[in-house]
Amino acid sequence: MADIVVFPSRQPRAARLPPMPRLHGAVRTRASLLAAGLSLLLTILGFALVMLVGAALLYDGNLVSLSPTGLCVGERACRMPGTLPLGALLPMQRDLLATGLVLLSMPALMALGHLRGLFRLYAAGIVFEPDNISQISRAGLWLLAYAAAPFLVDRLLNGAGLFPGGDWFRADEVAAVIVGLSMLLAAQVIACGREMEQRPDLFI
Repeated sequence: MADIVVFPSRQPRAARLPPMPRLHGAVRTRASLLAAGLSLLLTILGFALVMLVGAALLYDGNLVSLSPTGLCVGERACRMPGTLPLGALLPMQRDLLATGLVLLSMPALMALGHLRGLFRLYAAGIVFEPDNISQISRAGLWLLAYAAAPFLVDRLLNGAGLFPGGDWFRADEVAAVIVGLSMLLAAQVIACGREMEQRPDLFI
């Protein structure tokens, strides 16, 4: 009798997509901690902004007043010469003051929010993806808005008779412009590297 040898037929394997880039475990843990820290910071700053806007609109006590350099908080600080109780402001002035506080604070909060989103992506092991590039670009744009906001708010409040001759230029605005432009350039470099990886035939 002849031995019959049967070879099992090979089933075609399902096509597998290449896995997403993964970061080292320690780096992912640090990114997760940074994202949690930024979440806590955003909560604190957001609460402080709500309290300041509420004070600008409604508060008439002695703990918050208007000084030549901005809002002063505390009974001792609000006794300094040149301070003006919020209750002495016209309703339109209080509305503009609250609007100015929002315009000054929102760019910084939005930039921090996009950085938190970026670190959350890193914590999930996702790098060099369109979402990463988008978060970096948006954070850079909000930093540029942060640098421009003091000048715009100064013009707005000067028109209402608040902070006449105030000094709106600060060194941190220059730093925000430099960092913001750097982040936009970094996002473009990452996007170019991603395109080179996906379409090597375009870059010879």
